[in-house]
This record gives sequence, structure tokens and C-alpha cells, in this order.
Amino acid sequence: MWEKSSDSGGELIAYVRQLREAGYDTVIASPFFNDKAFNKAKEQTAEFEPRFLLFVRALAEIEIRVEGSEPRIWRKSAASGDQVELQIAERDATTTESWICRYANGELAEDPERSADQPSRYELAVALRTDAENERGELHCYFPTSVTVPFSALFHATLEITSNRKNLKDQSSQNDEVLAKLADFYAETLSELRQAGTVLNALDFLYADETFAEPLRLFEKAVYEAAAQRPIIATIGGEHVCADRTRLGPQGYDKFFPERLFPGLARCRSASDLPVLKALGVKGMAPDEAVDVLRRAKLDLDERASVIAGIAQNLPAKFHLRSFLIDQKDLPLKASNSCFPPPTSGRPPVLPRWARGKFLSSPLWDRLSAALPGTPREKILRLKFFGVEEYNLDGVVRSLVRQAERLIDRSPAEVGVRVRGELLSAL
Repeated sequence: MWEKSSDSGGELIAYVRQLREAGYDTVIASPFFNDKAFNKAKEQTAEFEPRFLLFVRALAEIEIRVEGSEPRIWRKSAASGDQVELQIAERDATTTESWICRYANGELAEDPERSADQPSRYELAVALRTDAENERGELHCYFPTSVTVPFSALFHATLEITSNRKNLKDQSSQNDEVLAKLADFYAETLSELRQAGTVLNALDFLYADETFAEPLRLFEKAVYEAAAQRPIIATIGGEHVCADRTRLGPQGYDKFFPERLFPGLARCRSASDLPVLKALGVKGMAPDEAVDVLRRAKLDLDERASVIAGIAQNLPAKFHLRSFLIDQKDLPLKASNSCFPPPTSGRPPVLPRWARGKFLSSPLWDRLSAALPGTPREKILRLKFFGVEEYNLDGVVRSLVRQAERLIDRSPAEVGVRVRGELLSAL
């Protein structure tokens, strides 16, 4: 407790004794005899925040009383296993936070340059909120420093820090060693919590929402290296594997690849997963290989529409294969074919069998229209490299006449007669 005082401290000492008799193990009291010192102390107490209790295992409760301010009371209690409840009483309101806290400790590597008064052991801790969304926070060395860790978790490590306890000491081999151990401990914690079902997607906790500060660059690298060796990456087929046992598909693959055809690819559950997977060193599948799998597969209508729309919006024109499209007879188009959407009303006209232009399957077009954004004309433009053209009766007639003339010129007379008849029937 802190208060301004005009006496020798007798009243304060008496109050301290009352608190000790009330059951407190430790009471720290400090009188101040000038406003400047008192206000400075008030500012420092305002920097205290309750979550540091997660990392000070010897403390179960702390109460801060400052003259002129409401008391703050924070209590920590074990729930079950590694779960911890943090009760925060401030300003006539009490809230409770639920956390998972994992702890580790060990011996530092022998260092002949380490002085006798320097620690030879280290402590680590990682805390994840279980009753609310996790957010990034400051790195703790028992108390929070000013160094932000961009991962969505809280971290504690016994590090060498500056005299104001806000920053890490530069060029500290001890810090490098401890941070490397913290990185491995974090990766192992995520892997274990994923296996226990506590963490559904470990990648959420490996996404950095800002750049790491310079003192933590080696920690960042070490985290991804350690995490890449753990089975934390979900595949489309439902397994969890290490980074070297899965691959990424081409751009947008998670939105249009049929899952049954690519069970081994990494599953992207959110926009933040992709940069994490790349940071973990997951290699990509070449678009040529992926499109070849799709080309050889027997796709149903829904899969076919999803594949065409996905390729149109994500892959270069050389992958816009016309064989993915089917005509009114459910036959795949050839590379020499162009095609038209079916008329919005009525049945499509029957075109001669030799016509290069085809009408798209009506059920397929309905699904493509639903999958592609924009106006009908914009949808057709997105499919232009698949050979899809806007239907125009005059243009279709002129095209049929030109094709018929070329066939008649290079065909026997009897074939020419049949071509003329088919052209007249179509017109």
C-alpha cells in the first residue's frame, strides 16, 4: 500500500500489522512525504496488471491500495490440470478470466564467462486464454516488459533485462539461449494442446499480426523452425502432419479444389493460415500438376463448376482448359471449340455436329453463374480464355456459314450436300 504521510509512519505500521493478522503473507507499505514522490509511485502502480500473477507461481493473491484510489484485488486459483482462474476486482466490479498456463525450467548451458551471481537456471511459461479470444501481449520477465510478442499468447522467460525492466539487454548470450528454449516450448505446447483438442487450429497462434521487434527476430525464426517439426498442420484429408509432409495448392485452391482429390494438401481455414504455412516452410504444388489431376478426374457438376470458376479467377490463361466445359449433350469441349451460354429463355437451337461453336450445358451454366461474381456480361468475360463468348444470333449464323463453306470446298460432293442440309436445318 502507498499513502502520503505527515507522521513517522506509526499509523501505517499499525495498519500493516492489521493486514498481517488478517492473513496476508506479505505486506509492503511505503509512506511518502512529498507529492512528487507519491505521484510517481502512483504512476508505477498503475502499470501493474493482473496477468503477471500467471507467471509468479509463488503468489496467489495481490491487493494494491493507494490513497485516493479504489483498491485493486487480484486472485489466482488452480482449476484443474494446467488451467488457472484469474479473478480481478477493480472499481466495484469483479471479472474472471480462464487461462491455460504451461511452465518449464531447466539448467542453462555452462558458460565460463558467467559470474557467480548470475543465474544458472531458466524458467519459461506460456499462457493461452480459454474463455475469450487471445490477443498479443508484452513479453514478461515476471512483470511485463515493453517488448511486444506478435503471437496471440502471453510469454514469460527469465531474461537479462535493462535496469528499468522494460527492454532486453543487447548482445546477451543468455537471452539467445533462453529465447530459443522458449520458442521450442511454445511449439511443443501448441502441439500438445492441439492433440488434446484444446486448440483447434494451432496456426492461429503462429500468425504474427505485426513485425517482430529486433530483439525477438531470432525467437521468431526459432518458433517457426520448431513448429515445422510438430504435427500441427491440418490436411484436407483430416490428418495433422509436419511441414515436410504436406503441400500448398495454387492460389485460391482451398476455395475450389474438390477435397476428395487432394487429401494431402494443407487446409487453409482462414486468411491468416497461408502466411503461417509459408513461414513454416510448406512447399507449393505446381499449378500444372494440380490442373492435370483435375483434368483426369471424373468431376460431378458442382465440382466442375467450382473448378472452372476457381481457375478463371485464380490461375493464368494457359490453365483455362476448354475440356473442363461440357455441352448440351454433356460432352467435353475440344480445344478448337468455342461456346455460348444457353439462351435465357427457351431451348438452345440445335447446331450442326460439325459446328465448332457449342452451347454450354444449362445446369453447368446455372452453377457457373452462381459461382462467379458480377453481371452476366462480366461472368462471360471472366470465362473468355475458356472460349466462352456472348451469344449473338447474327454472329452464330455468320460463323456457321463460313464453317460450312470451308467444309464444302474440301469435301466430296455427297458430303457437301449433307453439310448444306444441316446448315439449312440449323438456320
